[in-house]
Amino acid sequence: MVAFNAIATLSIVPKAPQLCVSDTKPTQPSFTVIASAMAHPVSEQLVARQYVDSVQTASRSYQQMSSEFSSLRQSIAGGQVSFQSAQQQFQSLSSQASSTVLALNNCQRCFDHGSAATLTTSASQAYSEMNSLVQTANEVYGPQAQQLVSPISQLDGPLQTNLDRFSGAGVGAQSLLPPNFAQTMGQSGFPRLSDFASQYQNGPGGGSGF
Repeated sequence: MVAFNAIATLSIVPKAPQLCVSDTKPTQPSFTVIASAMAHPVSEQLVARQYVDSVQTASRSYQQMSSEFSSLRQSIAGGQVSFQSAQQQFQSLSSQASSTVLALNNCQRCFDHGSAATLTTSASQAYSEMNSLVQTANEVYGPQAQQLVSPISQLDGPLQTNLDRFSGAGVGAQSLLPPNFAQTMGQSGFPRLSDFASQYQNGPGGGSGF
């Protein structure tokens, strides 16, 4: 919505005849709109997903992912969606979450030792909700669940990188992942996440176990 509003606003500015082509003032509103959108909370999801440059924005991004995972899980558990509709929602969720995770992974200041620790609560909630979503899909759809959740399996690599970023900042997987995360991911087409979580579950490599 922000992009469309920005276009509508800017289209009015060039109509003033006294402005010459070299005048830089007409370009200023676009930057103002972008800055406003970046600072806007969850309602401007796409903008927030494309650019994460602070711990506060990162925390909101994890919270938004949690909300999306939880919303779809509740719809499936409550029988509110057909299998076909659930497939479409998983596809949409995959695209949105992928953009979010990539932006999070590119936020350098978010994974300083002190900063990363402050993200533990919001990040762990996102991983927990993802785990619950996949579990619910398995319980409701049985053998068909693998096909259903396959779109979000593209998060396997980016989320492992995300966990690596936390680990490098001194936040271990035991602080972020639910106890059955490795098993759930291993059964559902997330081999890298499953292997990563299993390493911490089994204790080696700096993890203290779950």
